[in-house]
Amino acid sequence: MDPLLGLYEEFGETTDSDIAFLLASLHHRDPRILEVLTDRLDYDAGDGAFCLGIYGDPAAKPALEKMLGEIPADDTELNREFQEALKAIDEPMTTSLVDDPFDIYPLYPEQALPAIDSLGEDERLELFQHPSSEIREKAAYSFFNTELSDKVRDRIFELAKSDEDASVRAQAWETLQEQLDTTPIREAMAAILTDPKAPAEERAGAAVGLNQALESPKLRAAVLDLYEKSETRAKAMEAMWRSLDKGFSKYFPGHLDDLDPEVQKQAVWGVGYMGLKSELRKLQEIFEDEDLRQDALFAYALAMPGETSRGRIKGMFRKIEGLAGELSEGDAEVLGMALDERLRLAGLDPVFADEEEAADHDM
Repeated sequence: MDPLLGLYEEFGETTDSDIAFLLASLHHRDPRILEVLTDRLDYDAGDGAFCLGIYGDPAAKPALEKMLGEIPADDTELNREFQEALKAIDEPMTTSLVDDPFDIYPLYPEQALPAIDSLGEDERLELFQHPSSEIREKAAYSFFNTELSDKVRDRIFELAKSDEDASVRAQAWETLQEQLDTTPIREAMAAILTDPKAPAEERAGAAVGLNQALESPKLRAAVLDLYEKSETRAKAMEAMWRSLDKGFSKYFPGHLDDLDPEVQKQAVWGVGYMGLKSELRKLQEIFEDEDLRQDALFAYALAMPGETSRGRIKGMFRKIEGLAGELSEGDAEVLGMALDERLRLAGLDPVFADEEEAADHDM
């Protein structure tokens, strides 16, 4: 309760309706909560009445009745909100919140990592020294696919070379994938990838990190060696499709029904980035798989036939929508990102990202 009250005071009444609702939902009789909720009547009468109805404290009735008498008769919606609140106070729930409390804990895991992506750059770099290898790994991943400053690049490189945990080193190598123009980094990755004595997990991370430099027969052979091992097959396939090298195309179709969900996912992405039109029907079938639907939408958008141009891209969106059925907001966002990626790969400017940016600007 105390942290919520502090948060309410910090945010002010313009953005705190959710906090007021949470305070009301506690059903804990406290004069501070009652004051917050009754004061809210003056800021947002309808929301205040709604929260007081949930709170159910008879002490709120005078404030509700007083304001109800001031509401114009023709404002039927607000009148109804206040009457419902008073009714909720007069006829409280028959189920005792004390005898039958709601247990929120089963809805959440016993342990969960912090929201590292929301931290600032320096705070994430500090986590490279955290005693938990899982947190160090996630801190390294938080820089993946972002533009790295020299300071961050050097810190991640040091993490990749010196961390005691192979999973952390593997993620650090992956995160350095855009830094291959730095010779020491590229050479260090290649040395790890081709070292049969290095941990397989770390070699797989180096393979993903080197995805844009797999031309040499020695490096390709190392990636194929990882592909042959079940524990590193998914990462090897990720390195393959990220390379955009069509020479790896043959390794994806056979895994579209793989029993390993991560291998299956990488096969879907590989079909998309390799432009394997022969597998589009299979991707359509995967639209029905809740876990892989958005991956399949993304891949289908990359591989579908048709001219890639900014003028035709919305037509492609509508065609895929017709094949996939009703799109959720998340589906539509992923599909727009995929079609923008298709334009990017063709050397063209995005369409959907520009529209989203314009919409945000208008707001």
